[in-house]
Amino acid sequence: RTIIDDIIIGATILLKGKPNWHQNKTENVLYGQLLVSIPFGPTLSSFKNDLKQFKEAKVGSGVTRFSLGLLGSKKLKKTDRIRVFFKSLFKTSSPELLNTPIALFSGSHSHPDSISSHIGNTYKYDKGSEIQLNLGGEVEIKKSKLLLKNSFNARFKAKDNFTSKNKLWDNWMSEHEGFTSSFNYVEFDFQFWFINSFSGTRSKFLPFSFDAFIGVNKTIYSKNTFEGLNIYSGFTTYLQGW
Repeated sequence: RTIIDDIIIGATILLKGKPNWHQNKTENVLYGQLLVSIPFGPTLSSFKNDLKQFKEAKVGSGVTRFSLGLLGSKKLKKTDRIRVFFKSLFKTSSPELLNTPIALFSGSHSHPDSISSHIGNTYKYDKGSEIQLNLGGEVEIKKSKLLLKNSFNARFKAKDNFTSKNKLWDNWMSEHEGFTSSFNYVEFDFQFWFINSFSGTRSKFLPFSFDAFIGVNKTIYSKNTFEGLNIYSGFTTYLQGW
């Protein structure tokens, strides 16, 4: 059986400047972004109909999610080798009515009928709002050859809100010992790029086009989520024909 998760549709709109693919492109650009996540993925069935819920898995979020953001970049006037960039995104949801999950000891009750009676067959779910920020810059050490890129990435998410017949269950679903639906983190990302694909470069390291990079990602602040240090690398090559 094939299951499709929630579907995201959106648009990125040029607000200022000219895009990279334009023949008269500008280095300073500003975009607006609008995204909508449609709750297409299946959620749990109602328990009052049958026991089907015990054989199901909740795939979709069950809520419509709206995202509004800005992103852009700017090259410094004194030199064409330094560029700064940013991206910001705000996410919010519309409250949706979902079927109550009949889990063991949910709401301090172990019998399914008792859980349904105290909580209700449905509840209202509102996913917590979220802010995502990205701010960074890049420096060309050697024109169209060597590049240093670094950025700060931050994410702040508020608690989810639940509304049912039982206030204790609402609070427990939002936060309890060992779990909370809110989290925050800030991380620093550093990358070193070797560029061997620029068409204007006469001499190449090898006779085929490729870009390679190595990076380090370090969490500098976290709350209610994971933190750590990651070292990674990547390689991209290009093939074309007529």
